[in-house]
Formats: sequence, structure tokens, C-alpha cells
Amino acid sequence: MNTSMSILLALLVGIVVIYGYFIYRMRRIIKERDEKHLSKITVLKETGPRYKLRAGGSYLVFEKDQSRSLRLVRGNLKGGGHAIYVTRKPPGRRIKGYLENGEFIWLSETGEGGSTRPTQLGLILEDLRSCIKSHRRTVVHLGALEFLIFHNEFDRVLRFLQNLEDDVAIRGAYMVISLDAQSIDRDHRMMLERELKVIGNKAS
Repeated sequence: MNTSMSILLALLVGIVVIYGYFIYRMRRIIKERDEKHLSKITVLKETGPRYKLRAGGSYLVFEKDQSRSLRLVRGNLKGGGHAIYVTRKPPGRRIKGYLENGEFIWLSETGEGGSTRPTQLGLILEDLRSCIKSHRRTVVHLGALEFLIFHNEFDRVLRFLQNLEDDVAIRGAYMVISLDAQSIDRDHRMMLERELKVIGNKAS
């Protein structure tokens, strides 16, 4: 009887040990799978756009710099197309990330040296419309929205964006707007979020 009990106890202990090892291995496999999946997401985020822009779409990217929105432009023009940038950077100080063959609208208060004043919203709109009509798959990168809002009433800038958004939709073009969320009022930011498709997290 004692021998039978000892054998049964040994079997139970063996089953518990085997079960414990099985649970340990399963947890390790799940953890390694999750870590591998997360590493792939990180690489995707750093090396290219997280999704493809849709023709006719207008997008808003909240960011401190313009690196993410510029990656979106580059990534979505790999199959061909044309980029036009609305920027505060003069020709000699353009930041890394712009496509070399892109067009530029340089905004400056002086209006000199080939620049355009930020208050000339009608002229900026016409230049963008001309570019969209002249090129297949045009991507508009608006990296100076804060500057436009600072020099114009917000309602004027919003109408400008709505008109441009209509042109982008009609022509099957694309628009990517880079914006520091902390640079404008919360109410204005929420209006932009309602008007445009936000890429990534909405500002808090």
C-alpha cells in the first residue's frame, strides 16, 4: 500500500513539474513573439509611413518637427508623383527630408527674394492649385500652418484650407499638414481635427 502511494505521489509530482515547465515555455514563446512584433512596428515607424495616403485625402500630423510628415510625403511618392512644400525655410536653409525635385513656396514677411507674404493667402492658393493641375499625383506638404495662423485671422486660414482641401479632392491629389499642437488654441485645434484626417494620436 505504501509503495502504491509513493508511486502515485511521484506521478503527481511529475505531472505538476511537467505542467509547470509547459506553462513556463508557453509564456516564453508568447513573450518572444510579442517582442518580435513590437520590434517590427518600431522599424516600420522609423523607416517609412505607417500607412498609404489615399488619393484626394487631406491629413493632419501633430509633431514638434516635420520629420514624420516629410517621411509620409517621400514614402507615398516612391511610385512617382510631384511634391510642393509650403515652408518658412529659405532656399539655402531647407531641412533634410525635402525631395530635391520638389517645388517650394517660401513664406516670408518681406515678400522679397522670391518669397510670398503669409497674408497673401489667395496667391498661395492659386500657386498650389496651378501645381496640382499641372502634375500627376501631387502631394502638398504644408509645414508653415502656425505662421499662416499667426499672420491671419483663423477663419481666413480655415477657409483657405477648405478651398485647398476641395481642390485636392477633385484632382485626386494629397495634402499633408504638419502642426505643433501646442502652437494654437485648443478650440482652433479641434476645428482642424474635425476638418482633416488626423494621422496618429489626436492632441490632448
